[in-house]
Amino acid sequence: KPQMLSKLPSSLGWARSTRHATLAASVQASRLSSCSARSWDEPLRRSIQRGSALSRRLHARARPPQHGSDLHGASAGGALRAVSWSGPWRGLGAADFDGASAGALCTTWSSGLCRDEARHVLGAADLRGADAGGALRVSSSSGPCTGGVRQGSGTGDLCGANGAGGACYGIALSRRGAAVFSVHGAASVGHDHPGSWREGIRSASGASHPVVACIGPRHFGTWRRGARPSVLRGAASSGTPFGPAWTGRRCHTELAGGRRRYALFIDGDIKGPSWWPLAMEAVRERGDLSYAGVAAPPEYAAIPAWSKAMSSLGIHFIPVPRPASGVKDPNDIAIGMEAARLVSLGRADAVALAVTDVDFVYLARRLHEWGHGALAVISEGTQIGLASAFRVAHADVAFVKLAPKDQRLSKLKFLLHSNGESTLEPLTGQERLEFDPDMESVIAVLAELGYLASADDPIVPAIAKFFHTNGVGPLTVWPERCPRREMASLLTENGGREWRASTGDLAFVFPRAQHAGGTPKELRTYGSKACSTYARGGGPFITRSSRDLVDRVMRRLGYLDELLNADLGEALDVFCSMTWNFRALAAAGLGASSRVDAETKRALVHCALVSPKLYGTWQVAPKDREVRSWLFARREISGLDLPAVEVMPALRSFAARHQLPERKTYNAQVLEVLRHLRAKDPSRRR
Repeated sequence: KPQMLSKLPSSLGWARSTRHATLAASVQASRLSSCSARSWDEPLRRSIQRGSALSRRLHARARPPQHGSDLHGASAGGALRAVSWSGPWRGLGAADFDGASAGALCTTWSSGLCRDEARHVLGAADLRGADAGGALRVSSSSGPCTGGVRQGSGTGDLCGANGAGGACYGIALSRRGAAVFSVHGAASVGHDHPGSWREGIRSASGASHPVVACIGPRHFGTWRRGARPSVLRGAASSGTPFGPAWTGRRCHTELAGGRRRYALFIDGDIKGPSWWPLAMEAVRERGDLSYAGVAAPPEYAAIPAWSKAMSSLGIHFIPVPRPASGVKDPNDIAIGMEAARLVSLGRADAVALAVTDVDFVYLARRLHEWGHGALAVISEGTQIGLASAFRVAHADVAFVKLAPKDQRLSKLKFLLHSNGESTLEPLTGQERLEFDPDMESVIAVLAELGYLASADDPIVPAIAKFFHTNGVGPLTVWPERCPRREMASLLTENGGREWRASTGDLAFVFPRAQHAGGTPKELRTYGSKACSTYARGGGPFITRSSRDLVDRVMRRLGYLDELLNADLGEALDVFCSMTWNFRALAAAGLGASSRVDAETKRALVHCALVSPKLYGTWQVAPKDREVRSWLFARREISGLDLPAVEVMPALRSFAARHQLPERKTYNAQVLEVLRHLRAKDPSRRR
């Protein structure tokens, strides 16, 4: 009962002398109310001796309870649940104290020394469930901890307790430091009303007992009295009651305004070396970067640009082999496992994710539930819906503000005309300015008219289709910041105009070359590798969907012709196997097996070409320059500029000697030879 709460800590001191005792009971409040504080131990012993279902399993020399069911089941009417022992012991599960009703007293406590043993006190929901009526929830411990590790209560351990004189404790200890949250004498702390816990902290600021305290590595088991006013103000303005405790050398606590230790994970399939410093800087603005890792296929470690960047930036490489089958991205699994490993080992307090996949929202949500933070690092002006999804999962979002260097140095732009074709034009100084408009209104208009299926869809193809349908071109589709500005300006200047809705039958295609260009001549012409890559792809275009859409696009990309590449099924096999195309199709769930018939492949690729979920960047057919050079060096062909029809016999002869499959089309045979050469000589991979 409430009047007995102040006597509780001293009344249960008898358990401190029982070295291996494990005592648990469910005692009616009416029995306890008739007992004095000094005689509580005897009713507890008598209750156990009378043979309740719980006491038949747990007696004075039994082992500690192993499962939540050991302590579950106390009925309403004021149950007392107590588990106490000293010496080595294991903590309790999430439901151990669940179910206590009005007037219940829930306590877990221990005493004595803990030498070289791990002591886990409580989980996030261990004391959750007590109703109003003066419930006291305590997660506390006394005595020194020598050489051990103590981990205290989670975010929700103390939520819900109310009643006059209630005391709430939250403890988080580690080998190097500790964070302690406590509120004494604040009746409103922990109420089930939003914001009332803040008032409790404010009202407790004048109490004589400590309110919020941090203790250092030399003060295990002690409470520092008092707290700085700035700490109290930070606690009162925090977003959650008794936020997660971040332990460590500096006594990291979110409530007290300490800096978190972040582990940064980069999806190497999406973010290349030029993007890594931007992500690392965004993380350092919010905390300490204790770890940075990039997940990618093992062969990426041998790429000179990657190895140089990892060495200079101190980034760990996470090799992720690619299985022959399966639909789940192996990088997603690897990043999730590594993130869980680092936070469980205490090497990081929070995880930063430089990704573009909504699947990682689940990881952010689970980290929050475990008492750890998450930070999504996203390029500014893109993936507004992804940022919103991370925020719903209680994750912070950091936008990388600087545009990629390749785009800032580009000398040319791609201008898409009303006929659906594009041209390369000089990029003016005004267009190089780095600012992005507010995209929320733009996204709202595009979504309302059907150009965007969701806020996570790529916005540049949607803008291009909007301009084409409404006949308001030309539109600068690259660099990417330009179409956003032009779309926002168009809507602002034509506020009262009615726009045509999407017809859903347009395909936006932005071809790119197989490899990024970077020769001095190309850089003088285009200004950047990215511009060279897209220029050598042929430039973007828009075409209307029809029965022959796939055939027309395959011809534009170089996979299909009337001579050596006339087989559509094999042409689609080559198209789907190219790196960028494979990733895009897999992301949309449209991967086509080489075993299915040509019409099925055609249907899948058709869906991908018109899908609003994909950007429309497709890799052109493989070039044969590398194969020609290899054959010419070995005098298997007489020149580098021979027609393809004269090179085809040499390719088939090479395939026969090395027991490679003989393919019907020239592109497929070139790809087989390239794969063989690169497997024998990894330095050829780029």
